[in-house]
Amino acid sequence: MAGIRPAVRSSETRDAETVGITHLRRTVTELVARSELISDAVADGRLAVVGANYKLLEGVVVPSIVIGDIGAEV
Repeated sequence: MAGIRPAVRSSETRDAETVGITHLRRTVTELVARSELISDAVADGRLAVVGANYKLLEGVVVPSIVIGDIGAEV
C-alpha cells in the first residue's frame, strides 16, 4: 500500500480530518481489491468491511466507508 501521500495529494484541503478520511477510504477499498479471500467473502455476503473513525471528543464512531452488506444502513 502506498501510504498516506496519495490521500494528501488528492485532497482538496490539507486538513487532517479530510486527509484521514480519504486515506481510510482508499485503504479499505485497496484491501478488498487486493485480497481475493476478502473480496470473495464480501461478494458472497459473508463479510463486510467497515472503515470508521473514532471521534474522541464526542465519544462516537463514524463509519466512512462500508463495503459489503452489514444488515442495516449506516
